[in-house]
Amino acid sequence: ILRGGLREVIVCYCGSREEQEVCVRERRTQTRLKSDAKSMCYFNTGTQVPIHPHFNKTYFSSNVETRLFTRLKEIITTHSISNVVFTGHSFGAALSTIGSVRFAGSHPTLLVSCILFGAPKVGGVAFRSVANSMGNLKIIRLEHGNDFSPALPEGPEWHHVGHTITLAITPPSSTKQKHNRSSSELNHSPLAMAYLFDQKRPGRRMSGWNVKKTKTKKHDHDISSYVHAIETFTHMGIPWVEKFVGYDVVEEGRNGEEARVPVNDVEARCVI
Repeated sequence: ILRGGLREVIVCYCGSREEQEVCVRERRTQTRLKSDAKSMCYFNTGTQVPIHPHFNKTYFSSNVETRLFTRLKEIITTHSISNVVFTGHSFGAALSTIGSVRFAGSHPTLLVSCILFGAPKVGGVAFRSVANSMGNLKIIRLEHGNDFSPALPEGPEWHHVGHTITLAITPPSSTKQKHNRSSSELNHSPLAMAYLFDQKRPGRRMSGWNVKKTKTKKHDHDISSYVHAIETFTHMGIPWVEKFVGYDVVEEGRNGEEARVPVNDVEARCVI
């Protein structure tokens, strides 16, 4: 894919239907993070950190990575690729997270992006430190509405990696707005918030959560819900989020009015 003058190759991970439901089961079992042989993830730098055992087993139980990375090397060399994009939804997002971190670690001169939808937590503090410290890797996780997957597995030892963009469909906030909008827009007012490395983000509660689908409320975990939420921005002509929450300062401008000045971050991996 040629975008912005740069050649990109996109890698999409996908799990089976049974694997996609692993997050639902893990909510009941509350898997613990263990530093045993079944959980360790190795990097070419000699670093090894524990990750979720089920994700570990699925990712490393076959030679998919070897075949994929070999093929990527051929494509990169042949087509002068400058950016490799990993992506996936739910269980596939977990596998994509592992793959992007390992690929970025073994190819430090390449730009690697990882765009995830409804991604569960893959590891703990150690894995987060490895992923967030790679200068050539940018990870952005999209979370839609009340999707349960990003909050799993539960427990203080589990942590997300990269940045977060939350998506929500909100109703108009005033009667005036309602009169100024068409009926099709009335129930589809999109709101996106971006959080730099998950900082300055309000806590998320899981109490009262129910995975059962109803006729009146579509399950926010479905990939179709993510697609619909993103397309709403395009259909309504609303700009995509361009800055992280809390990363701007307020200064006194002319005539005593407040002026918001963005804090620039020169790292390419921090650009939304």
